[in-house]
Amino acid sequence: MHLCMHLLGEHLHICPQGYTCCTSNMEDNLASLSRREMEGLLKDAGRALQASLNGQYKAFDGYFLELLNRSEMALQETFSTAWGPMYSQNFQVFSDLYTDLKHYYRGSNVNLEEALNEFWARLLEKLFSQANRQYFIGEDYLECVSKQIETLRPFGDTPRDLKLKVTRTFVAARSFVQGLVVSGEVVRKVSQVQLSQECMRAMMRMTYCPHCRGMASARPCANYCSNVMKGCLANQADLHTEWRHLADTMIQVANRFEGPSGVDIVILSLPYRISEAISTMMENIDTINSK
Repeated sequence: MHLCMHLLGEHLHICPQGYTCCTSNMEDNLASLSRREMEGLLKDAGRALQASLNGQYKAFDGYFLELLNRSEMALQETFSTAWGPMYSQNFQVFSDLYTDLKHYYRGSNVNLEEALNEFWARLLEKLFSQANRQYFIGEDYLECVSKQIETLRPFGDTPRDLKLKVTRTFVAARSFVQGLVVSGEVVRKVSQVQLSQECMRAMMRMTYCPHCRGMASARPCANYCSNVMKGCLANQADLHTEWRHLADTMIQVANRFEGPSGVDIVILSLPYRISEAISTMMENIDTINSK
């Protein structure tokens, strides 16, 4: 320990005004250093958390979009072989479905339930027209047929079952990525909150005032440090309950991606389920026509 208390501390504004080895200029410089270090620590902590959240966002976003692309590619490959002209002539119907799903996931103003209903209605019109090509069927008649989709149930239970699973999956996925984005923005803003003058005076007294008394190696006890930090971060601490709630909600949403209705199972099974629905209609076309 090096003692250098040869000045009266009456000129000091933050540190105790006993004998000291700090001039006013030295105290000001140490106070500025204390502020920079504290602000740097907070920004570093914020940047680390932001980087973690951004990494999770990129990982999930990439994974989810890859699933959608794989599902669409699988549909194109299997339908080209299994359904031939029926698929190639109605390619746009299937393409529009995946476009709507991607737009909804990205946060666009797409009504997911309406998009799914529209897909099945358009598909019914196309298939019904092709299955009865020996007749002239006008647009009004086809529109009438599509409006009776709930009564006719040409695709069996598949549309209803898929609507539940797809809606559940995509609502959860969109909420999850939006939650990660919002979380990162909250962290960014909170880490930029200006610390109060009283906080900076307390930090200076705890970290560098001992230097002015010749005790540069002195370290504050844990309770003292904890109390100073609680005072400095009081505004941020007010967010604890809301932040905890957000974190718990994000975990709950993430848990919905697992199990038999998991995100990968639902998305990758779309081609099979749609093909299954088409087969159901083709097998029952005579009954549908009679109705």
